[in-house]
Amino acid sequence: FAVNLRLSQHSRSDLLRLEAAFQEELAVRRALLIRFLIGIAAGLLIAIPLSELGFYMQGNNTSRPAKTIVLDIPAGTSAKVAQGTSVLPQDMTFVLGDTLVVNNRDSVPHTLGPLFIPAGSSASLTLNHIGNLSYVCSFQPTKYQGLDVQDSLTLTTRIEGIIIAGFPLGMLFALYSLILLPLKKTPPARAFPDVSSDLFAPLVGYQPAGIVRDWFDHPPGHLAGGPLSWK
Repeated sequence: FAVNLRLSQHSRSDLLRLEAAFQEELAVRRALLIRFLIGIAAGLLIAIPLSELGFYMQGNNTSRPAKTIVLDIPAGTSAKVAQGTSVLPQDMTFVLGDTLVVNNRDSVPHTLGPLFIPAGSSASLTLNHIGNLSYVCSFQPTKYQGLDVQDSLTLTTRIEGIIIAGFPLGMLFALYSLILLPLKKTPPARAFPDVSSDLFAPLVGYQPAGIVRDWFDHPPGHLAGGPLSWK
């Protein structure tokens, strides 16, 4: 009975140690999760003004849905272009999906990329590709017309920009915090003393090592030459 009691106490001690180790691991993971959540939140807060500043620097030309934009080539443009004078802006900004309508009010035909616009007529071009385009034209002294096509700046675009900038920044904050302020582990409390060394101590006249040898030399119930109850 004494041996069974010691074995029971030993098993309970092992279980309590395992439970304490599990609770400690759970606490460490919880602390890591909280640290990363705080870092991500800080990254998003910092990314909001940075992202909005970038959008503000782009201007308000793209904060709208797609529409039709009219470009008028005034009369006498060909003569002024021959003199090296520009009468139209050389670079224009558009939103993806915009339709550019070119009205030729000059006395000679003009071209813009794939468009051929006879005198007194008009032609249109739908901008379906994002990028900084440069079309050959006849109404600029440089013979090129720049078309900057950008995606429409909507609320969804702003939120995506904040997330794209803030999430990696928050992860970096969390990693740096772990380097500067590492998590501390607390050793688990022991509910019972270590009983492995005196497991068989209650048996009178036997030392632990001797009992272990007798266990392998004789079957249970015959230790020390007599019956022994293991119930």
